[in-house]
Formats: sequence, structure tokens, C-alpha cells
Amino acid sequence: MKLSLPFRLLWLGQSLANWGDSLYILAVVTLIYQATGSVTLSALVPVFKLFPQLVSGLLAPLLLERFSLRSLLIISQAGQTVLLGSLAVLTVLIPSSSVVHGVLIFIGSIAFFDGWSTPARNALVPRLVEKKLLVKANSLLSTTDQTLMLLGWTCGGMLVAAWGPQPILWLTAAFFAVSTLSLLFIREPAQHEGNMEKNVRNWERIKEGWITLFSHPILKRVTLMDVLEHIAGTVWTGAIILAFVSRVLHKDETWWGFINGSYFAGTILGGLLIMALSKWIEQRLITALFFGSLCMAILTFAFAGTNIPIIALLLCLIMGPPYQAREIAQRTLFQTQTPPEQMPKVYAAHSTMSYAVFGLGVLGMGFLADHYPVQNVYIIAAILSGCSALIALALKRKHPSSEPEPVHYKKKRAS
Repeated sequence: MKLSLPFRLLWLGQSLANWGDSLYILAVVTLIYQATGSVTLSALVPVFKLFPQLVSGLLAPLLLERFSLRSLLIISQAGQTVLLGSLAVLTVLIPSSSVVHGVLIFIGSIAFFDGWSTPARNALVPRLVEKKLLVKANSLLSTTDQTLMLLGWTCGGMLVAAWGPQPILWLTAAFFAVSTLSLLFIREPAQHEGNMEKNVRNWERIKEGWITLFSHPILKRVTLMDVLEHIAGTVWTGAIILAFVSRVLHKDETWWGFINGSYFAGTILGGLLIMALSKWIEQRLITALFFGSLCMAILTFAFAGTNIPIIALLLCLIMGPPYQAREIAQRTLFQTQTPPEQMPKVYAAHSTMSYAVFGLGVLGMGFLADHYPVQNVYIIAAILSGCSALIALALKRKHPSSEPEPVHYKKKRAS
């Protein structure tokens, strides 16, 4: 059975936006480095994105009360298109030595508009796709995201080197413009939102998604797994991999690129495999969660214990299928277990939490990698993945028969 045309339009638009985002990051990092010569300031670009995304995620429930998911995505993509075009103009009109402060302001503004696009996309998917095709749809989105990220960081680097950052910014703005146009042709099915309480304070609306996230009997366990896996996932950021390559494998930056490429290639192959097995996986979501986390724990521990480059490369490649099995099963569980009227707010809370946990995890793991043998952070990551597997095992014992039915519970009122 084929995925619907509205979903394919969403997939096209979000794929272009994600590819554009990776190119845009490369362009602004290059701009800042050319203007300042500071590696530290250039490396802080992701940090400048984090706070606006957190604020945007916290405010997203208020916007979700007023706009449809499709409208929010259009506003997000259109806003980023205008800002990217304006940034491209700014870099032409203002000398490079004076452009840094303006670039940082634009980075924050673009990140603010981007903050609600991921929760809106993830909440829109189950409205455009039949339940029995959710695993396939999520596999397609995840595989495409990983493929374009790999292309963005490999081909993007060559494009920036060949053309310079300004043309890349224009190209990125064009990608976002096409993404916005594709969203205009999506017709979002009408959703019954229940009885809207008119006199609810804004703070209570903001808390609704968080309350559902941490009170739902299945979602709260999956969320705890997600927190553990997000912290574990920070060991695969560029700086920590580079430290492992140089200190443990005793190789130069070329092998840093090989390890990164192997990791992305593994996730792409894993996504394709999960897509092929989507009918089997959709009946065994919690099983996929358990084995995905368990395999990641074992493989990460093995990675920490090797000093042979080719084995490290193969381990990163093999991690792809269990990583994708866990991620896709987790996303599908969220979409099938969350009450439809609460899904956008739950995803907004989940995205905000993910940004915060990942940011803190990067700082914590980076500190440990600087002050202790870098293998230790991979051992910690393996332990965290193992704890996640134990939570999945407990969840599987509570729901032993294939996919759990959606849990109906009495929503706690925000107070």
C-alpha cells in the first residue's frame, strides 16, 4: 500500500528543509571563521541555536491553540526562508569583519522559527498516514534525514569550499522556499479537539503536554528511555569522536571522517532495513525498542574497548540497524499511544526536553572526555543504553502481546 500524496509532499518539503539546514550551518560556521579566525566561536554555532529552540518549544503549545499543524509548518518554513534570504543579503552588504553580530542574531531568529517545526511534523504524520503504515512512513523520514545529513556534511563542505558561504545561503533559502510551497498543497484532515477550555491560563496550556508526557503509563517510560539514549548519543558528536580517533585509534582527521561516514551509512542502511521489515516491526514495537537498545549497549561497549581502526569502523556501521529500530519504534509508539488532541503539545514538550538534555549531555560528556580517558564516556553511554534496554524489557513484560493498545487514562489537570 502506498503512502498518501499529502504525506509525500510533507516528506519532500521537510527533506529539502533538513538538507538546507545542514548546508546553512556549514555556511555560517565558515562565515564566522573567515570573519574572526576563531575556531571556538565558530564551534559555538550549535549553542547559539539551542536557547531560541528551547524558548520556541516552550511557547509552541500557545501557537498550537491558534493554528493548525500545517499552518505552523508553513509559518516556520516561510519565516526561515525570509531570514535566510535576508542573511544572504546582509553578508553581501556588510564587510565580513563587521558581520558576526548580525549573523548571530539571524542564527537565533532562524532557530526560533525552527523550534516548532519538528513537533509539528511528527504530530502531523499520523494525521496523513494510516496507522498500519506509520512504521514505513517513519522509516522513510528517518532514512531520508540521515542520508541528507550525510550529503550535507560531505558534499556541503565541498560546495562551501568551491562557491563560498554566500551562494550556499541563497541555495538554502531556495530549498526552504520550495519546502514552503510544497506545504501549501497539503490538506490536513479535520481533527476533533474536544471541549476547549476558554479560561485556561497560558501557563496551564504550556504544561498540558508535559503532564501527558510524564503521567501516561507508556509514554513516561518511553520518555525516560529517550532521556537516557539522548545522553548516550552525545558521544557520537564530532568533537568526542575526534578525541577517540586521535587518542585511542592514533589516527588523523581522515579517520574521523571515515568513522562519521560509517556511522551515517549504518543508519541509512538500518533505515532501509526497517522500512523493508515495517509490517513485522509494527507488530513488535516494544521488542524493537528492547533489542535496539540492548544491541546499542553491546556495540558501544565493544567500540570503547577496541583500538583497531577497521574494527571501530565496522562497529559504527553495524550500529545502524539497531539504532534505527529503536528510534523508529519509539517514534511510532509516541504516535500511537498519545491521545490525538494532545499529540502536538506532547511533541512540543518532548522536543524541548530533547534539546535541553542533548545540550547538557554534550557539555557533560565533553567535560569527562577532556579530564578522563575518552573510552570512559563510551562505557558510560553503553551503560545508559543498557538501562534503557531494561526499561524496555519491563515494558515488554507488562505488554507481552505484540504492540500495546492505546492506553486510555484520565488526564491530570494542569495546576
